[in-house]
Amino acid sequence: MKILKKLILLIVIIYILYLTNITSLIYGATIYPFLEKPFVSKTWKSANAIERGYMYEDLLESTNNLSSLNREDIINLLGQPDKNKSVMCYDVGPLTRRFGFMPFPHNMCIGFKDNFVSDVFIMD
Repeated sequence: MKILKKLILLIVIIYILYLTNITSLIYGATIYPFLEKPFVSKTWKSANAIERGYMYEDLLESTNNLSSLNREDIINLLGQPDKNKSVMCYDVGPLTRRFGFMPFPHNMCIGFKDNFVSDVFIMD
């Protein structure tokens, strides 16, 4: 019985390691839902979507959800948007805390009203 329990535990561990490696092949980095990085404007501007995803929570916390910023402030802080329609969107990778773990890349979009941030939301 002890051998069976150890075998099952070993299989579970191998399976978790297998999933982690598959994730790293897909995204180019191993993704851990607890991995977050502090927001640094210069780093954000040159980061890929995955690195931005790690900074996303700190960005919103450190700027009070970007609520007091206007369009020009956002561009100075985050650089030119990856998508620029009626809202400004930035590619972000897997997200963690605020939404639970979302393992696929998303877009952080910023809506404006009277040239000031009115909404920050996530789109697929």
